[in-house]
Amino acid sequence: WHCFVMALAFYFFVPASGIYAMQAYSADILRFCGVAEPLRILPYVGWAKLAGALATVGTIDLPQVGRRRLACFGSLGCFLAYMLLAWHISSPGLVPTAVATLAFFVFFFAWNAGYGSVQFVAVLEILPNEVRSVWAGQIYALVGIVEILIYQTFESLLLRGGATTFVSFGAVNAFAAAYACVVMSDMRGKSLEQVDGEPGP
Repeated sequence: WHCFVMALAFYFFVPASGIYAMQAYSADILRFCGVAEPLRILPYVGWAKLAGALATVGTIDLPQVGRRRLACFGSLGCFLAYMLLAWHISSPGLVPTAVATLAFFVFFFAWNAGYGSVQFVAVLEILPNEVRSVWAGQIYALVGIVEILIYQTFESLLLRGGATTFVSFGAVNAFAAAYACVVMSDMRGKSLEQVDGEPGP
C-alpha cells in the first residue's frame, strides 16, 4: 500500500498546483496582473505549455536531469511565479504589470516542464505491475475530486483573497517540490518492465 500512497500523493500535486484553475480563469488573472486586454495574449499560454513540454522531452533522459529534477524545477518555478503574482497584487507599485504577466506565463512553462509532463509516467513507475491499471484508475478518480473542488472555489478565493490565494497555491507547489526531491524515484532511460524488476521505492 505504500506504493499506492506515494503515487496518490504525487498525483495529488498535479491539480493541487492550481494549473487547471489558472487555465480556466486566465483572463481574470491577467486582469489582476493589470493587463487591459487579456484576450489578445491568451494564445501565448499554449505556446508556453508547448515550450515546457518540449523542454521535458529534450532533457528527461539526460544524466544531469531526469524526472525528479524536472518535477522539482517545475514546482519551484510555479512557486516563484505565484509569489510574484501575489506580490504584484499586494504591492502593484513594486512589481510592474510586465513582470507579473511574465510570471503568469512562466507558471505554465514550469508546470509543463515539471509535474505536467511526468505525471503519468511517474505514477505508473511507482505502482507495481500487478495492480498498476486498477490502482492508477483509483488514484486518478480520487484526485479528480480535488480538481473539481479547486475549479469550484478558485475564482471565489481569488476575488476574496487576492494575494493570499496565490500565496496558498505557491505553498502547495513548494511542498510538491520537496516531495519530488525527497520521495520520488528517478527511473530515467528505463522501461516499465525494467522498473518492475527493481526493488520498490
